[in-house]
Amino acid sequence: MASSQPLLPGGGGPAKKKKHTKFSMVYGADEYLEHLAKKYEEYDELALLLHASPDGGHDAEQAKAVAQKAAAKGDVKAGGMLALDVNVQGRSKKTQRAIPTPNIPEPMPANLAFMFTKISPEQKMYMWNVYTLIFLAECLNVVLYWAMLKYGPSMGLEFGPAT
Repeated sequence: MASSQPLLPGGGGPAKKKKHTKFSMVYGADEYLEHLAKKYEEYDELALLLHASPDGGHDAEQAKAVAQKAAAKGDVKAGGMLALDVNVQGRSKKTQRAIPTPNIPEPMPANLAFMFTKISPEQKMYMWNVYTLIFLAECLNVVLYWAMLKYGPSMGLEFGPAT
């Protein structure tokens, strides 16, 4: 005999979109970008660091906008990530070590200048294409090795030459 009660609680209405949990691995693109925008507004020094990095990341425009917004307000403050906690001798308060300084040559030699320049989007895409080609070549190498071991003896290719 059939029951008039629904099998699932909550009725048979349209399913509501569930909010992603803290540990969700799959976010929608828009939700993720909104999450990053909130994070950059909350931690503006994170946006400044990302904007200063050589390749900026996929959300460099958002970070740039937040950094410019903070600079326009005059709200640029040295927070926990950018501030150096030093004593009067210029040493770290926690470890008493001197703060390291980079050895950037002055004047910059032409053969080293490329190491201190930002990577353009075209260069990034070229590098990803090369990495993708290397990855596919490695995968093809595994498949060809399997094929040589499987079908090699019937064509006269023994284990030694195949390996």
